[in-house]
Amino acid sequence: MSTRKRALLLLSFAALLLVTAGGIIPLAAQTTTILTVALPEWIAAALTDDVLDAFEAEHPGVQVETVTQSGDSFYGAAASDLEAHLDGAEALASSADVVYAGLNSISPEATRAGYFLDLRPLADGDSILNADDFYPAALDSYRWDGGLWALPTGISPEVLIYDAAAFDRAGLAYPTESWTWTDVMNAARALTTYDEAGEVSIPGLIVQDVGLLYRALFGGTLQDESSIPATPRFATPELEAFLTELVALVDEGVIATSINNDTYGSIPMSIERTFRLAGIQVMGAETSEANWQAALLPGGTAGVEVEGFAVSAGTTHPELAYELVRFLTSNPNVVSRFFNDRPARRSLVGVQPEQGDGPVMMAVRPTNPEVDALIDAAVENAIPASDLRYAPWLDVALNAMLEDGTDARTALQNAENAAVQAQQTAAQRREAAVIAVATLVPTPVLAADEIALNFQVNSFVSPLPNGDRWESFLNEFAANDPQVGVVNLLSGFTMQDSEPADCTYAPLNALGQMDAASMLALDPFLDADPTFDRSDILGSTTLSQLQRDGRTYGLPIVIQPQVVWYNQRMFEDAGLPLPQPGWTVDEFVSALRTFKSLNSDEDFNPFRGEAFGSSSLLMLMAAFGGLPVDYSTEPPTINLSDPTTVEAVRQVLDLAREGLIAYNALDQGGGMGFTMVIGGAEGNTTDPLVAESLSSLSVYLQNLLTGGADIYGLTTYPRGSSGFPASYTVGAGYISADSLHPDACYRLLSALSRRPDMLDGMPARRSLLDDPTVQANLTSPRDTLLNFYRAYADLLADPSTIVVNTSMFSAAVGTFIEQRWVNRAFDRYVLDDANLDAELAQAQGYIDAYRQCAANITTPPPAANATPADFQTYMEAYQSCATAVDPSLGG
Repeated sequence: MSTRKRALLLLSFAALLLVTAGGIIPLAAQTTTILTVALPEWIAAALTDDVLDAFEAEHPGVQVETVTQSGDSFYGAAASDLEAHLDGAEALASSADVVYAGLNSISPEATRAGYFLDLRPLADGDSILNADDFYPAALDSYRWDGGLWALPTGISPEVLIYDAAAFDRAGLAYPTESWTWTDVMNAARALTTYDEAGEVSIPGLIVQDVGLLYRALFGGTLQDESSIPATPRFATPELEAFLTELVALVDEGVIATSINNDTYGSIPMSIERTFRLAGIQVMGAETSEANWQAALLPGGTAGVEVEGFAVSAGTTHPELAYELVRFLTSNPNVVSRFFNDRPARRSLVGVQPEQGDGPVMMAVRPTNPEVDALIDAAVENAIPASDLRYAPWLDVALNAMLEDGTDARTALQNAENAAVQAQQTAAQRREAAVIAVATLVPTPVLAADEIALNFQVNSFVSPLPNGDRWESFLNEFAANDPQVGVVNLLSGFTMQDSEPADCTYAPLNALGQMDAASMLALDPFLDADPTFDRSDILGSTTLSQLQRDGRTYGLPIVIQPQVVWYNQRMFEDAGLPLPQPGWTVDEFVSALRTFKSLNSDEDFNPFRGEAFGSSSLLMLMAAFGGLPVDYSTEPPTINLSDPTTVEAVRQVLDLAREGLIAYNALDQGGGMGFTMVIGGAEGNTTDPLVAESLSSLSVYLQNLLTGGADIYGLTTYPRGSSGFPASYTVGAGYISADSLHPDACYRLLSALSRRPDMLDGMPARRSLLDDPTVQANLTSPRDTLLNFYRAYADLLADPSTIVVNTSMFSAAVGTFIEQRWVNRAFDRYVLDDANLDAELAQAQGYIDAYRQCAANITTPPPAANATPADFQTYMEAYQSCATAVDPSLGG
């Protein structure tokens, strides 16, 4: 079967004709019907040949090709920017016959504009569909205005999440479905935290979907369904009274309606999905003692988030496209790729994907029986998303009241008028626009001596950043290479997320996730390459990280160091020198104390780490002369008893206790030990010092590159008396052991090493910092980046530099369990004033005993294509060792 992931090109009528000197000759008619499916990369990987072959076998003459959604087809709600919403919907509908239907993509505005096909006539005549198999709230979420606009794949309830420990402290009964608005308000007030000055420091409740809360409490609707299409209706006395009281509580500080990263994780009540019950920590979580529980919303109901597939109104094969949607939504290999709590179809609950049908997404979900029962009740009794399809417009009214002081009646009437006008604007688009589904770019015809190369880029961001630049770079390489005729660009989260690739770029060490036998040792290529010098590689451990048994499996392309951004204006206003790479710990601490003294806010923290988990803490501990956890070894080296290390840990955590560095509880009881960042730092100008990794995920770097903000300068972590701490990940290129074209792959990877700008990273070779090609492709401000790169390279060459591996992506099974004990020791010292020496000693004892137990585990690791149940069985053996050592982990 041909490569399924393709680029798209809109062809004009003229392109359908062949013009010659003798006249116009029509192109030969195609004998194969091609259906295209546009969807995000994390779902596209599930549509393997095995999956799609089954559909094609049922439909002779039909060929299905997948395309990755472009950035233009991910768009916000119509209420936030109507034109951008409609433009995005048009782009999505033009991209393929069948498209992914996400949270905002299939809206009443988009369907009113005529961008998506009404599936109701096809579904009503379909004897195979079995609509009763769907949870009603899932299927009904796509029903409005007499139409059915998509078929769902999965459903996730939004319920009342609450901290039972906070309720206990306040002497409150836990929430129940019989709660009234008065109960909600009283609980929010009782749970609100105040500072010494009597000001609200943490609200009692956060409500991000005002319409859902109103619908649950009062059963009120937001539209008049007496006509088709329905008319938005907000200006009612009931909604006016509710919004008036809500705004008063927001002004009082008792209820929040938007996320504040500093407090979000500590707010004791929220309406959201169940992810926090799985132990995922969010920003602003100040305590490890939270006991997160969940209840149905008032009235015994829940909100829902639904995903699925829709059909473009521009398809020329509506019946076939509908049948493909029905096929996709009933296939467990596809449905498992969605991050939902339940499949949309009851018959798929508990059905595992078949082995051999592509990678399985291991979504983090709560799994205990109580939460499962709650989710079951929630999805059976949920409010369909279609009932709240106009709810985003309530934010317009709410913002007018909060920001401009507009009264509720006027604000609601204005929002209603705007929503009605949006429907009219969408209807006008329907009259003017003609949707045409993009046509596949024909597969290039290769000469006899040319080859096609499959190249995969692994990325944590989807769709792939700089997709157009990647295509341009690969096309240029193919044009100049004597052997390669075309490079097919693949993408995914891991090296297993796509169809087989000849060569791959991975931002993390791929040896930690793949068997070295599946990759080709590159030493013969490196030895024969006159432009490559092993001594030119930056960092003493960079190359060794990519080696096994004396063989090199990865070509270093970029390094992505952990860095510190400093607010230039704040430093200048404080009369402090701008921190230069290699600045000292004393200068760092002095700056923290200066900023703290200049700010009267007790909750102000001059330093904030946005690196993964405890990474920023470990870096500072290394600067102070100790390293409690070293992930550069397998298994990681744990050193919690050495007096020098203990003292370094104490000095850093004391900075947190003083409020000089921001500290969020690391151990939230789920064993994950990581932080979910909500919102991001875009546009933030209030932090003096922020630490993060210099990569495509860096908001500050993107602001710098795009000119969005020039307030922050770039420097390193501070140098301690023992040396400079450096930590970085290595982005490298790999060649598959099965590739028939390893020479061409090496040439491609070598060319990529001269384009670090493609990867938002620092060149892995010192000589490339002076390479004109590298310098020419660096995005402005070029000098800022080059100066930092050179300074960092000099520090890496310093014999006193301490290379610190703080990555928790260890190949050793159970590392995340060990990290829990370390995190808990840190939390108890910072948050609970416990004895640090005793806590660290206990954690060391637990880890040593756990490793002794784990060494006797004989359960073999599951294969890469194993089911989630196989992985769970395997991990249960390690969990058993953990609970045997520390029974508290079993709770």
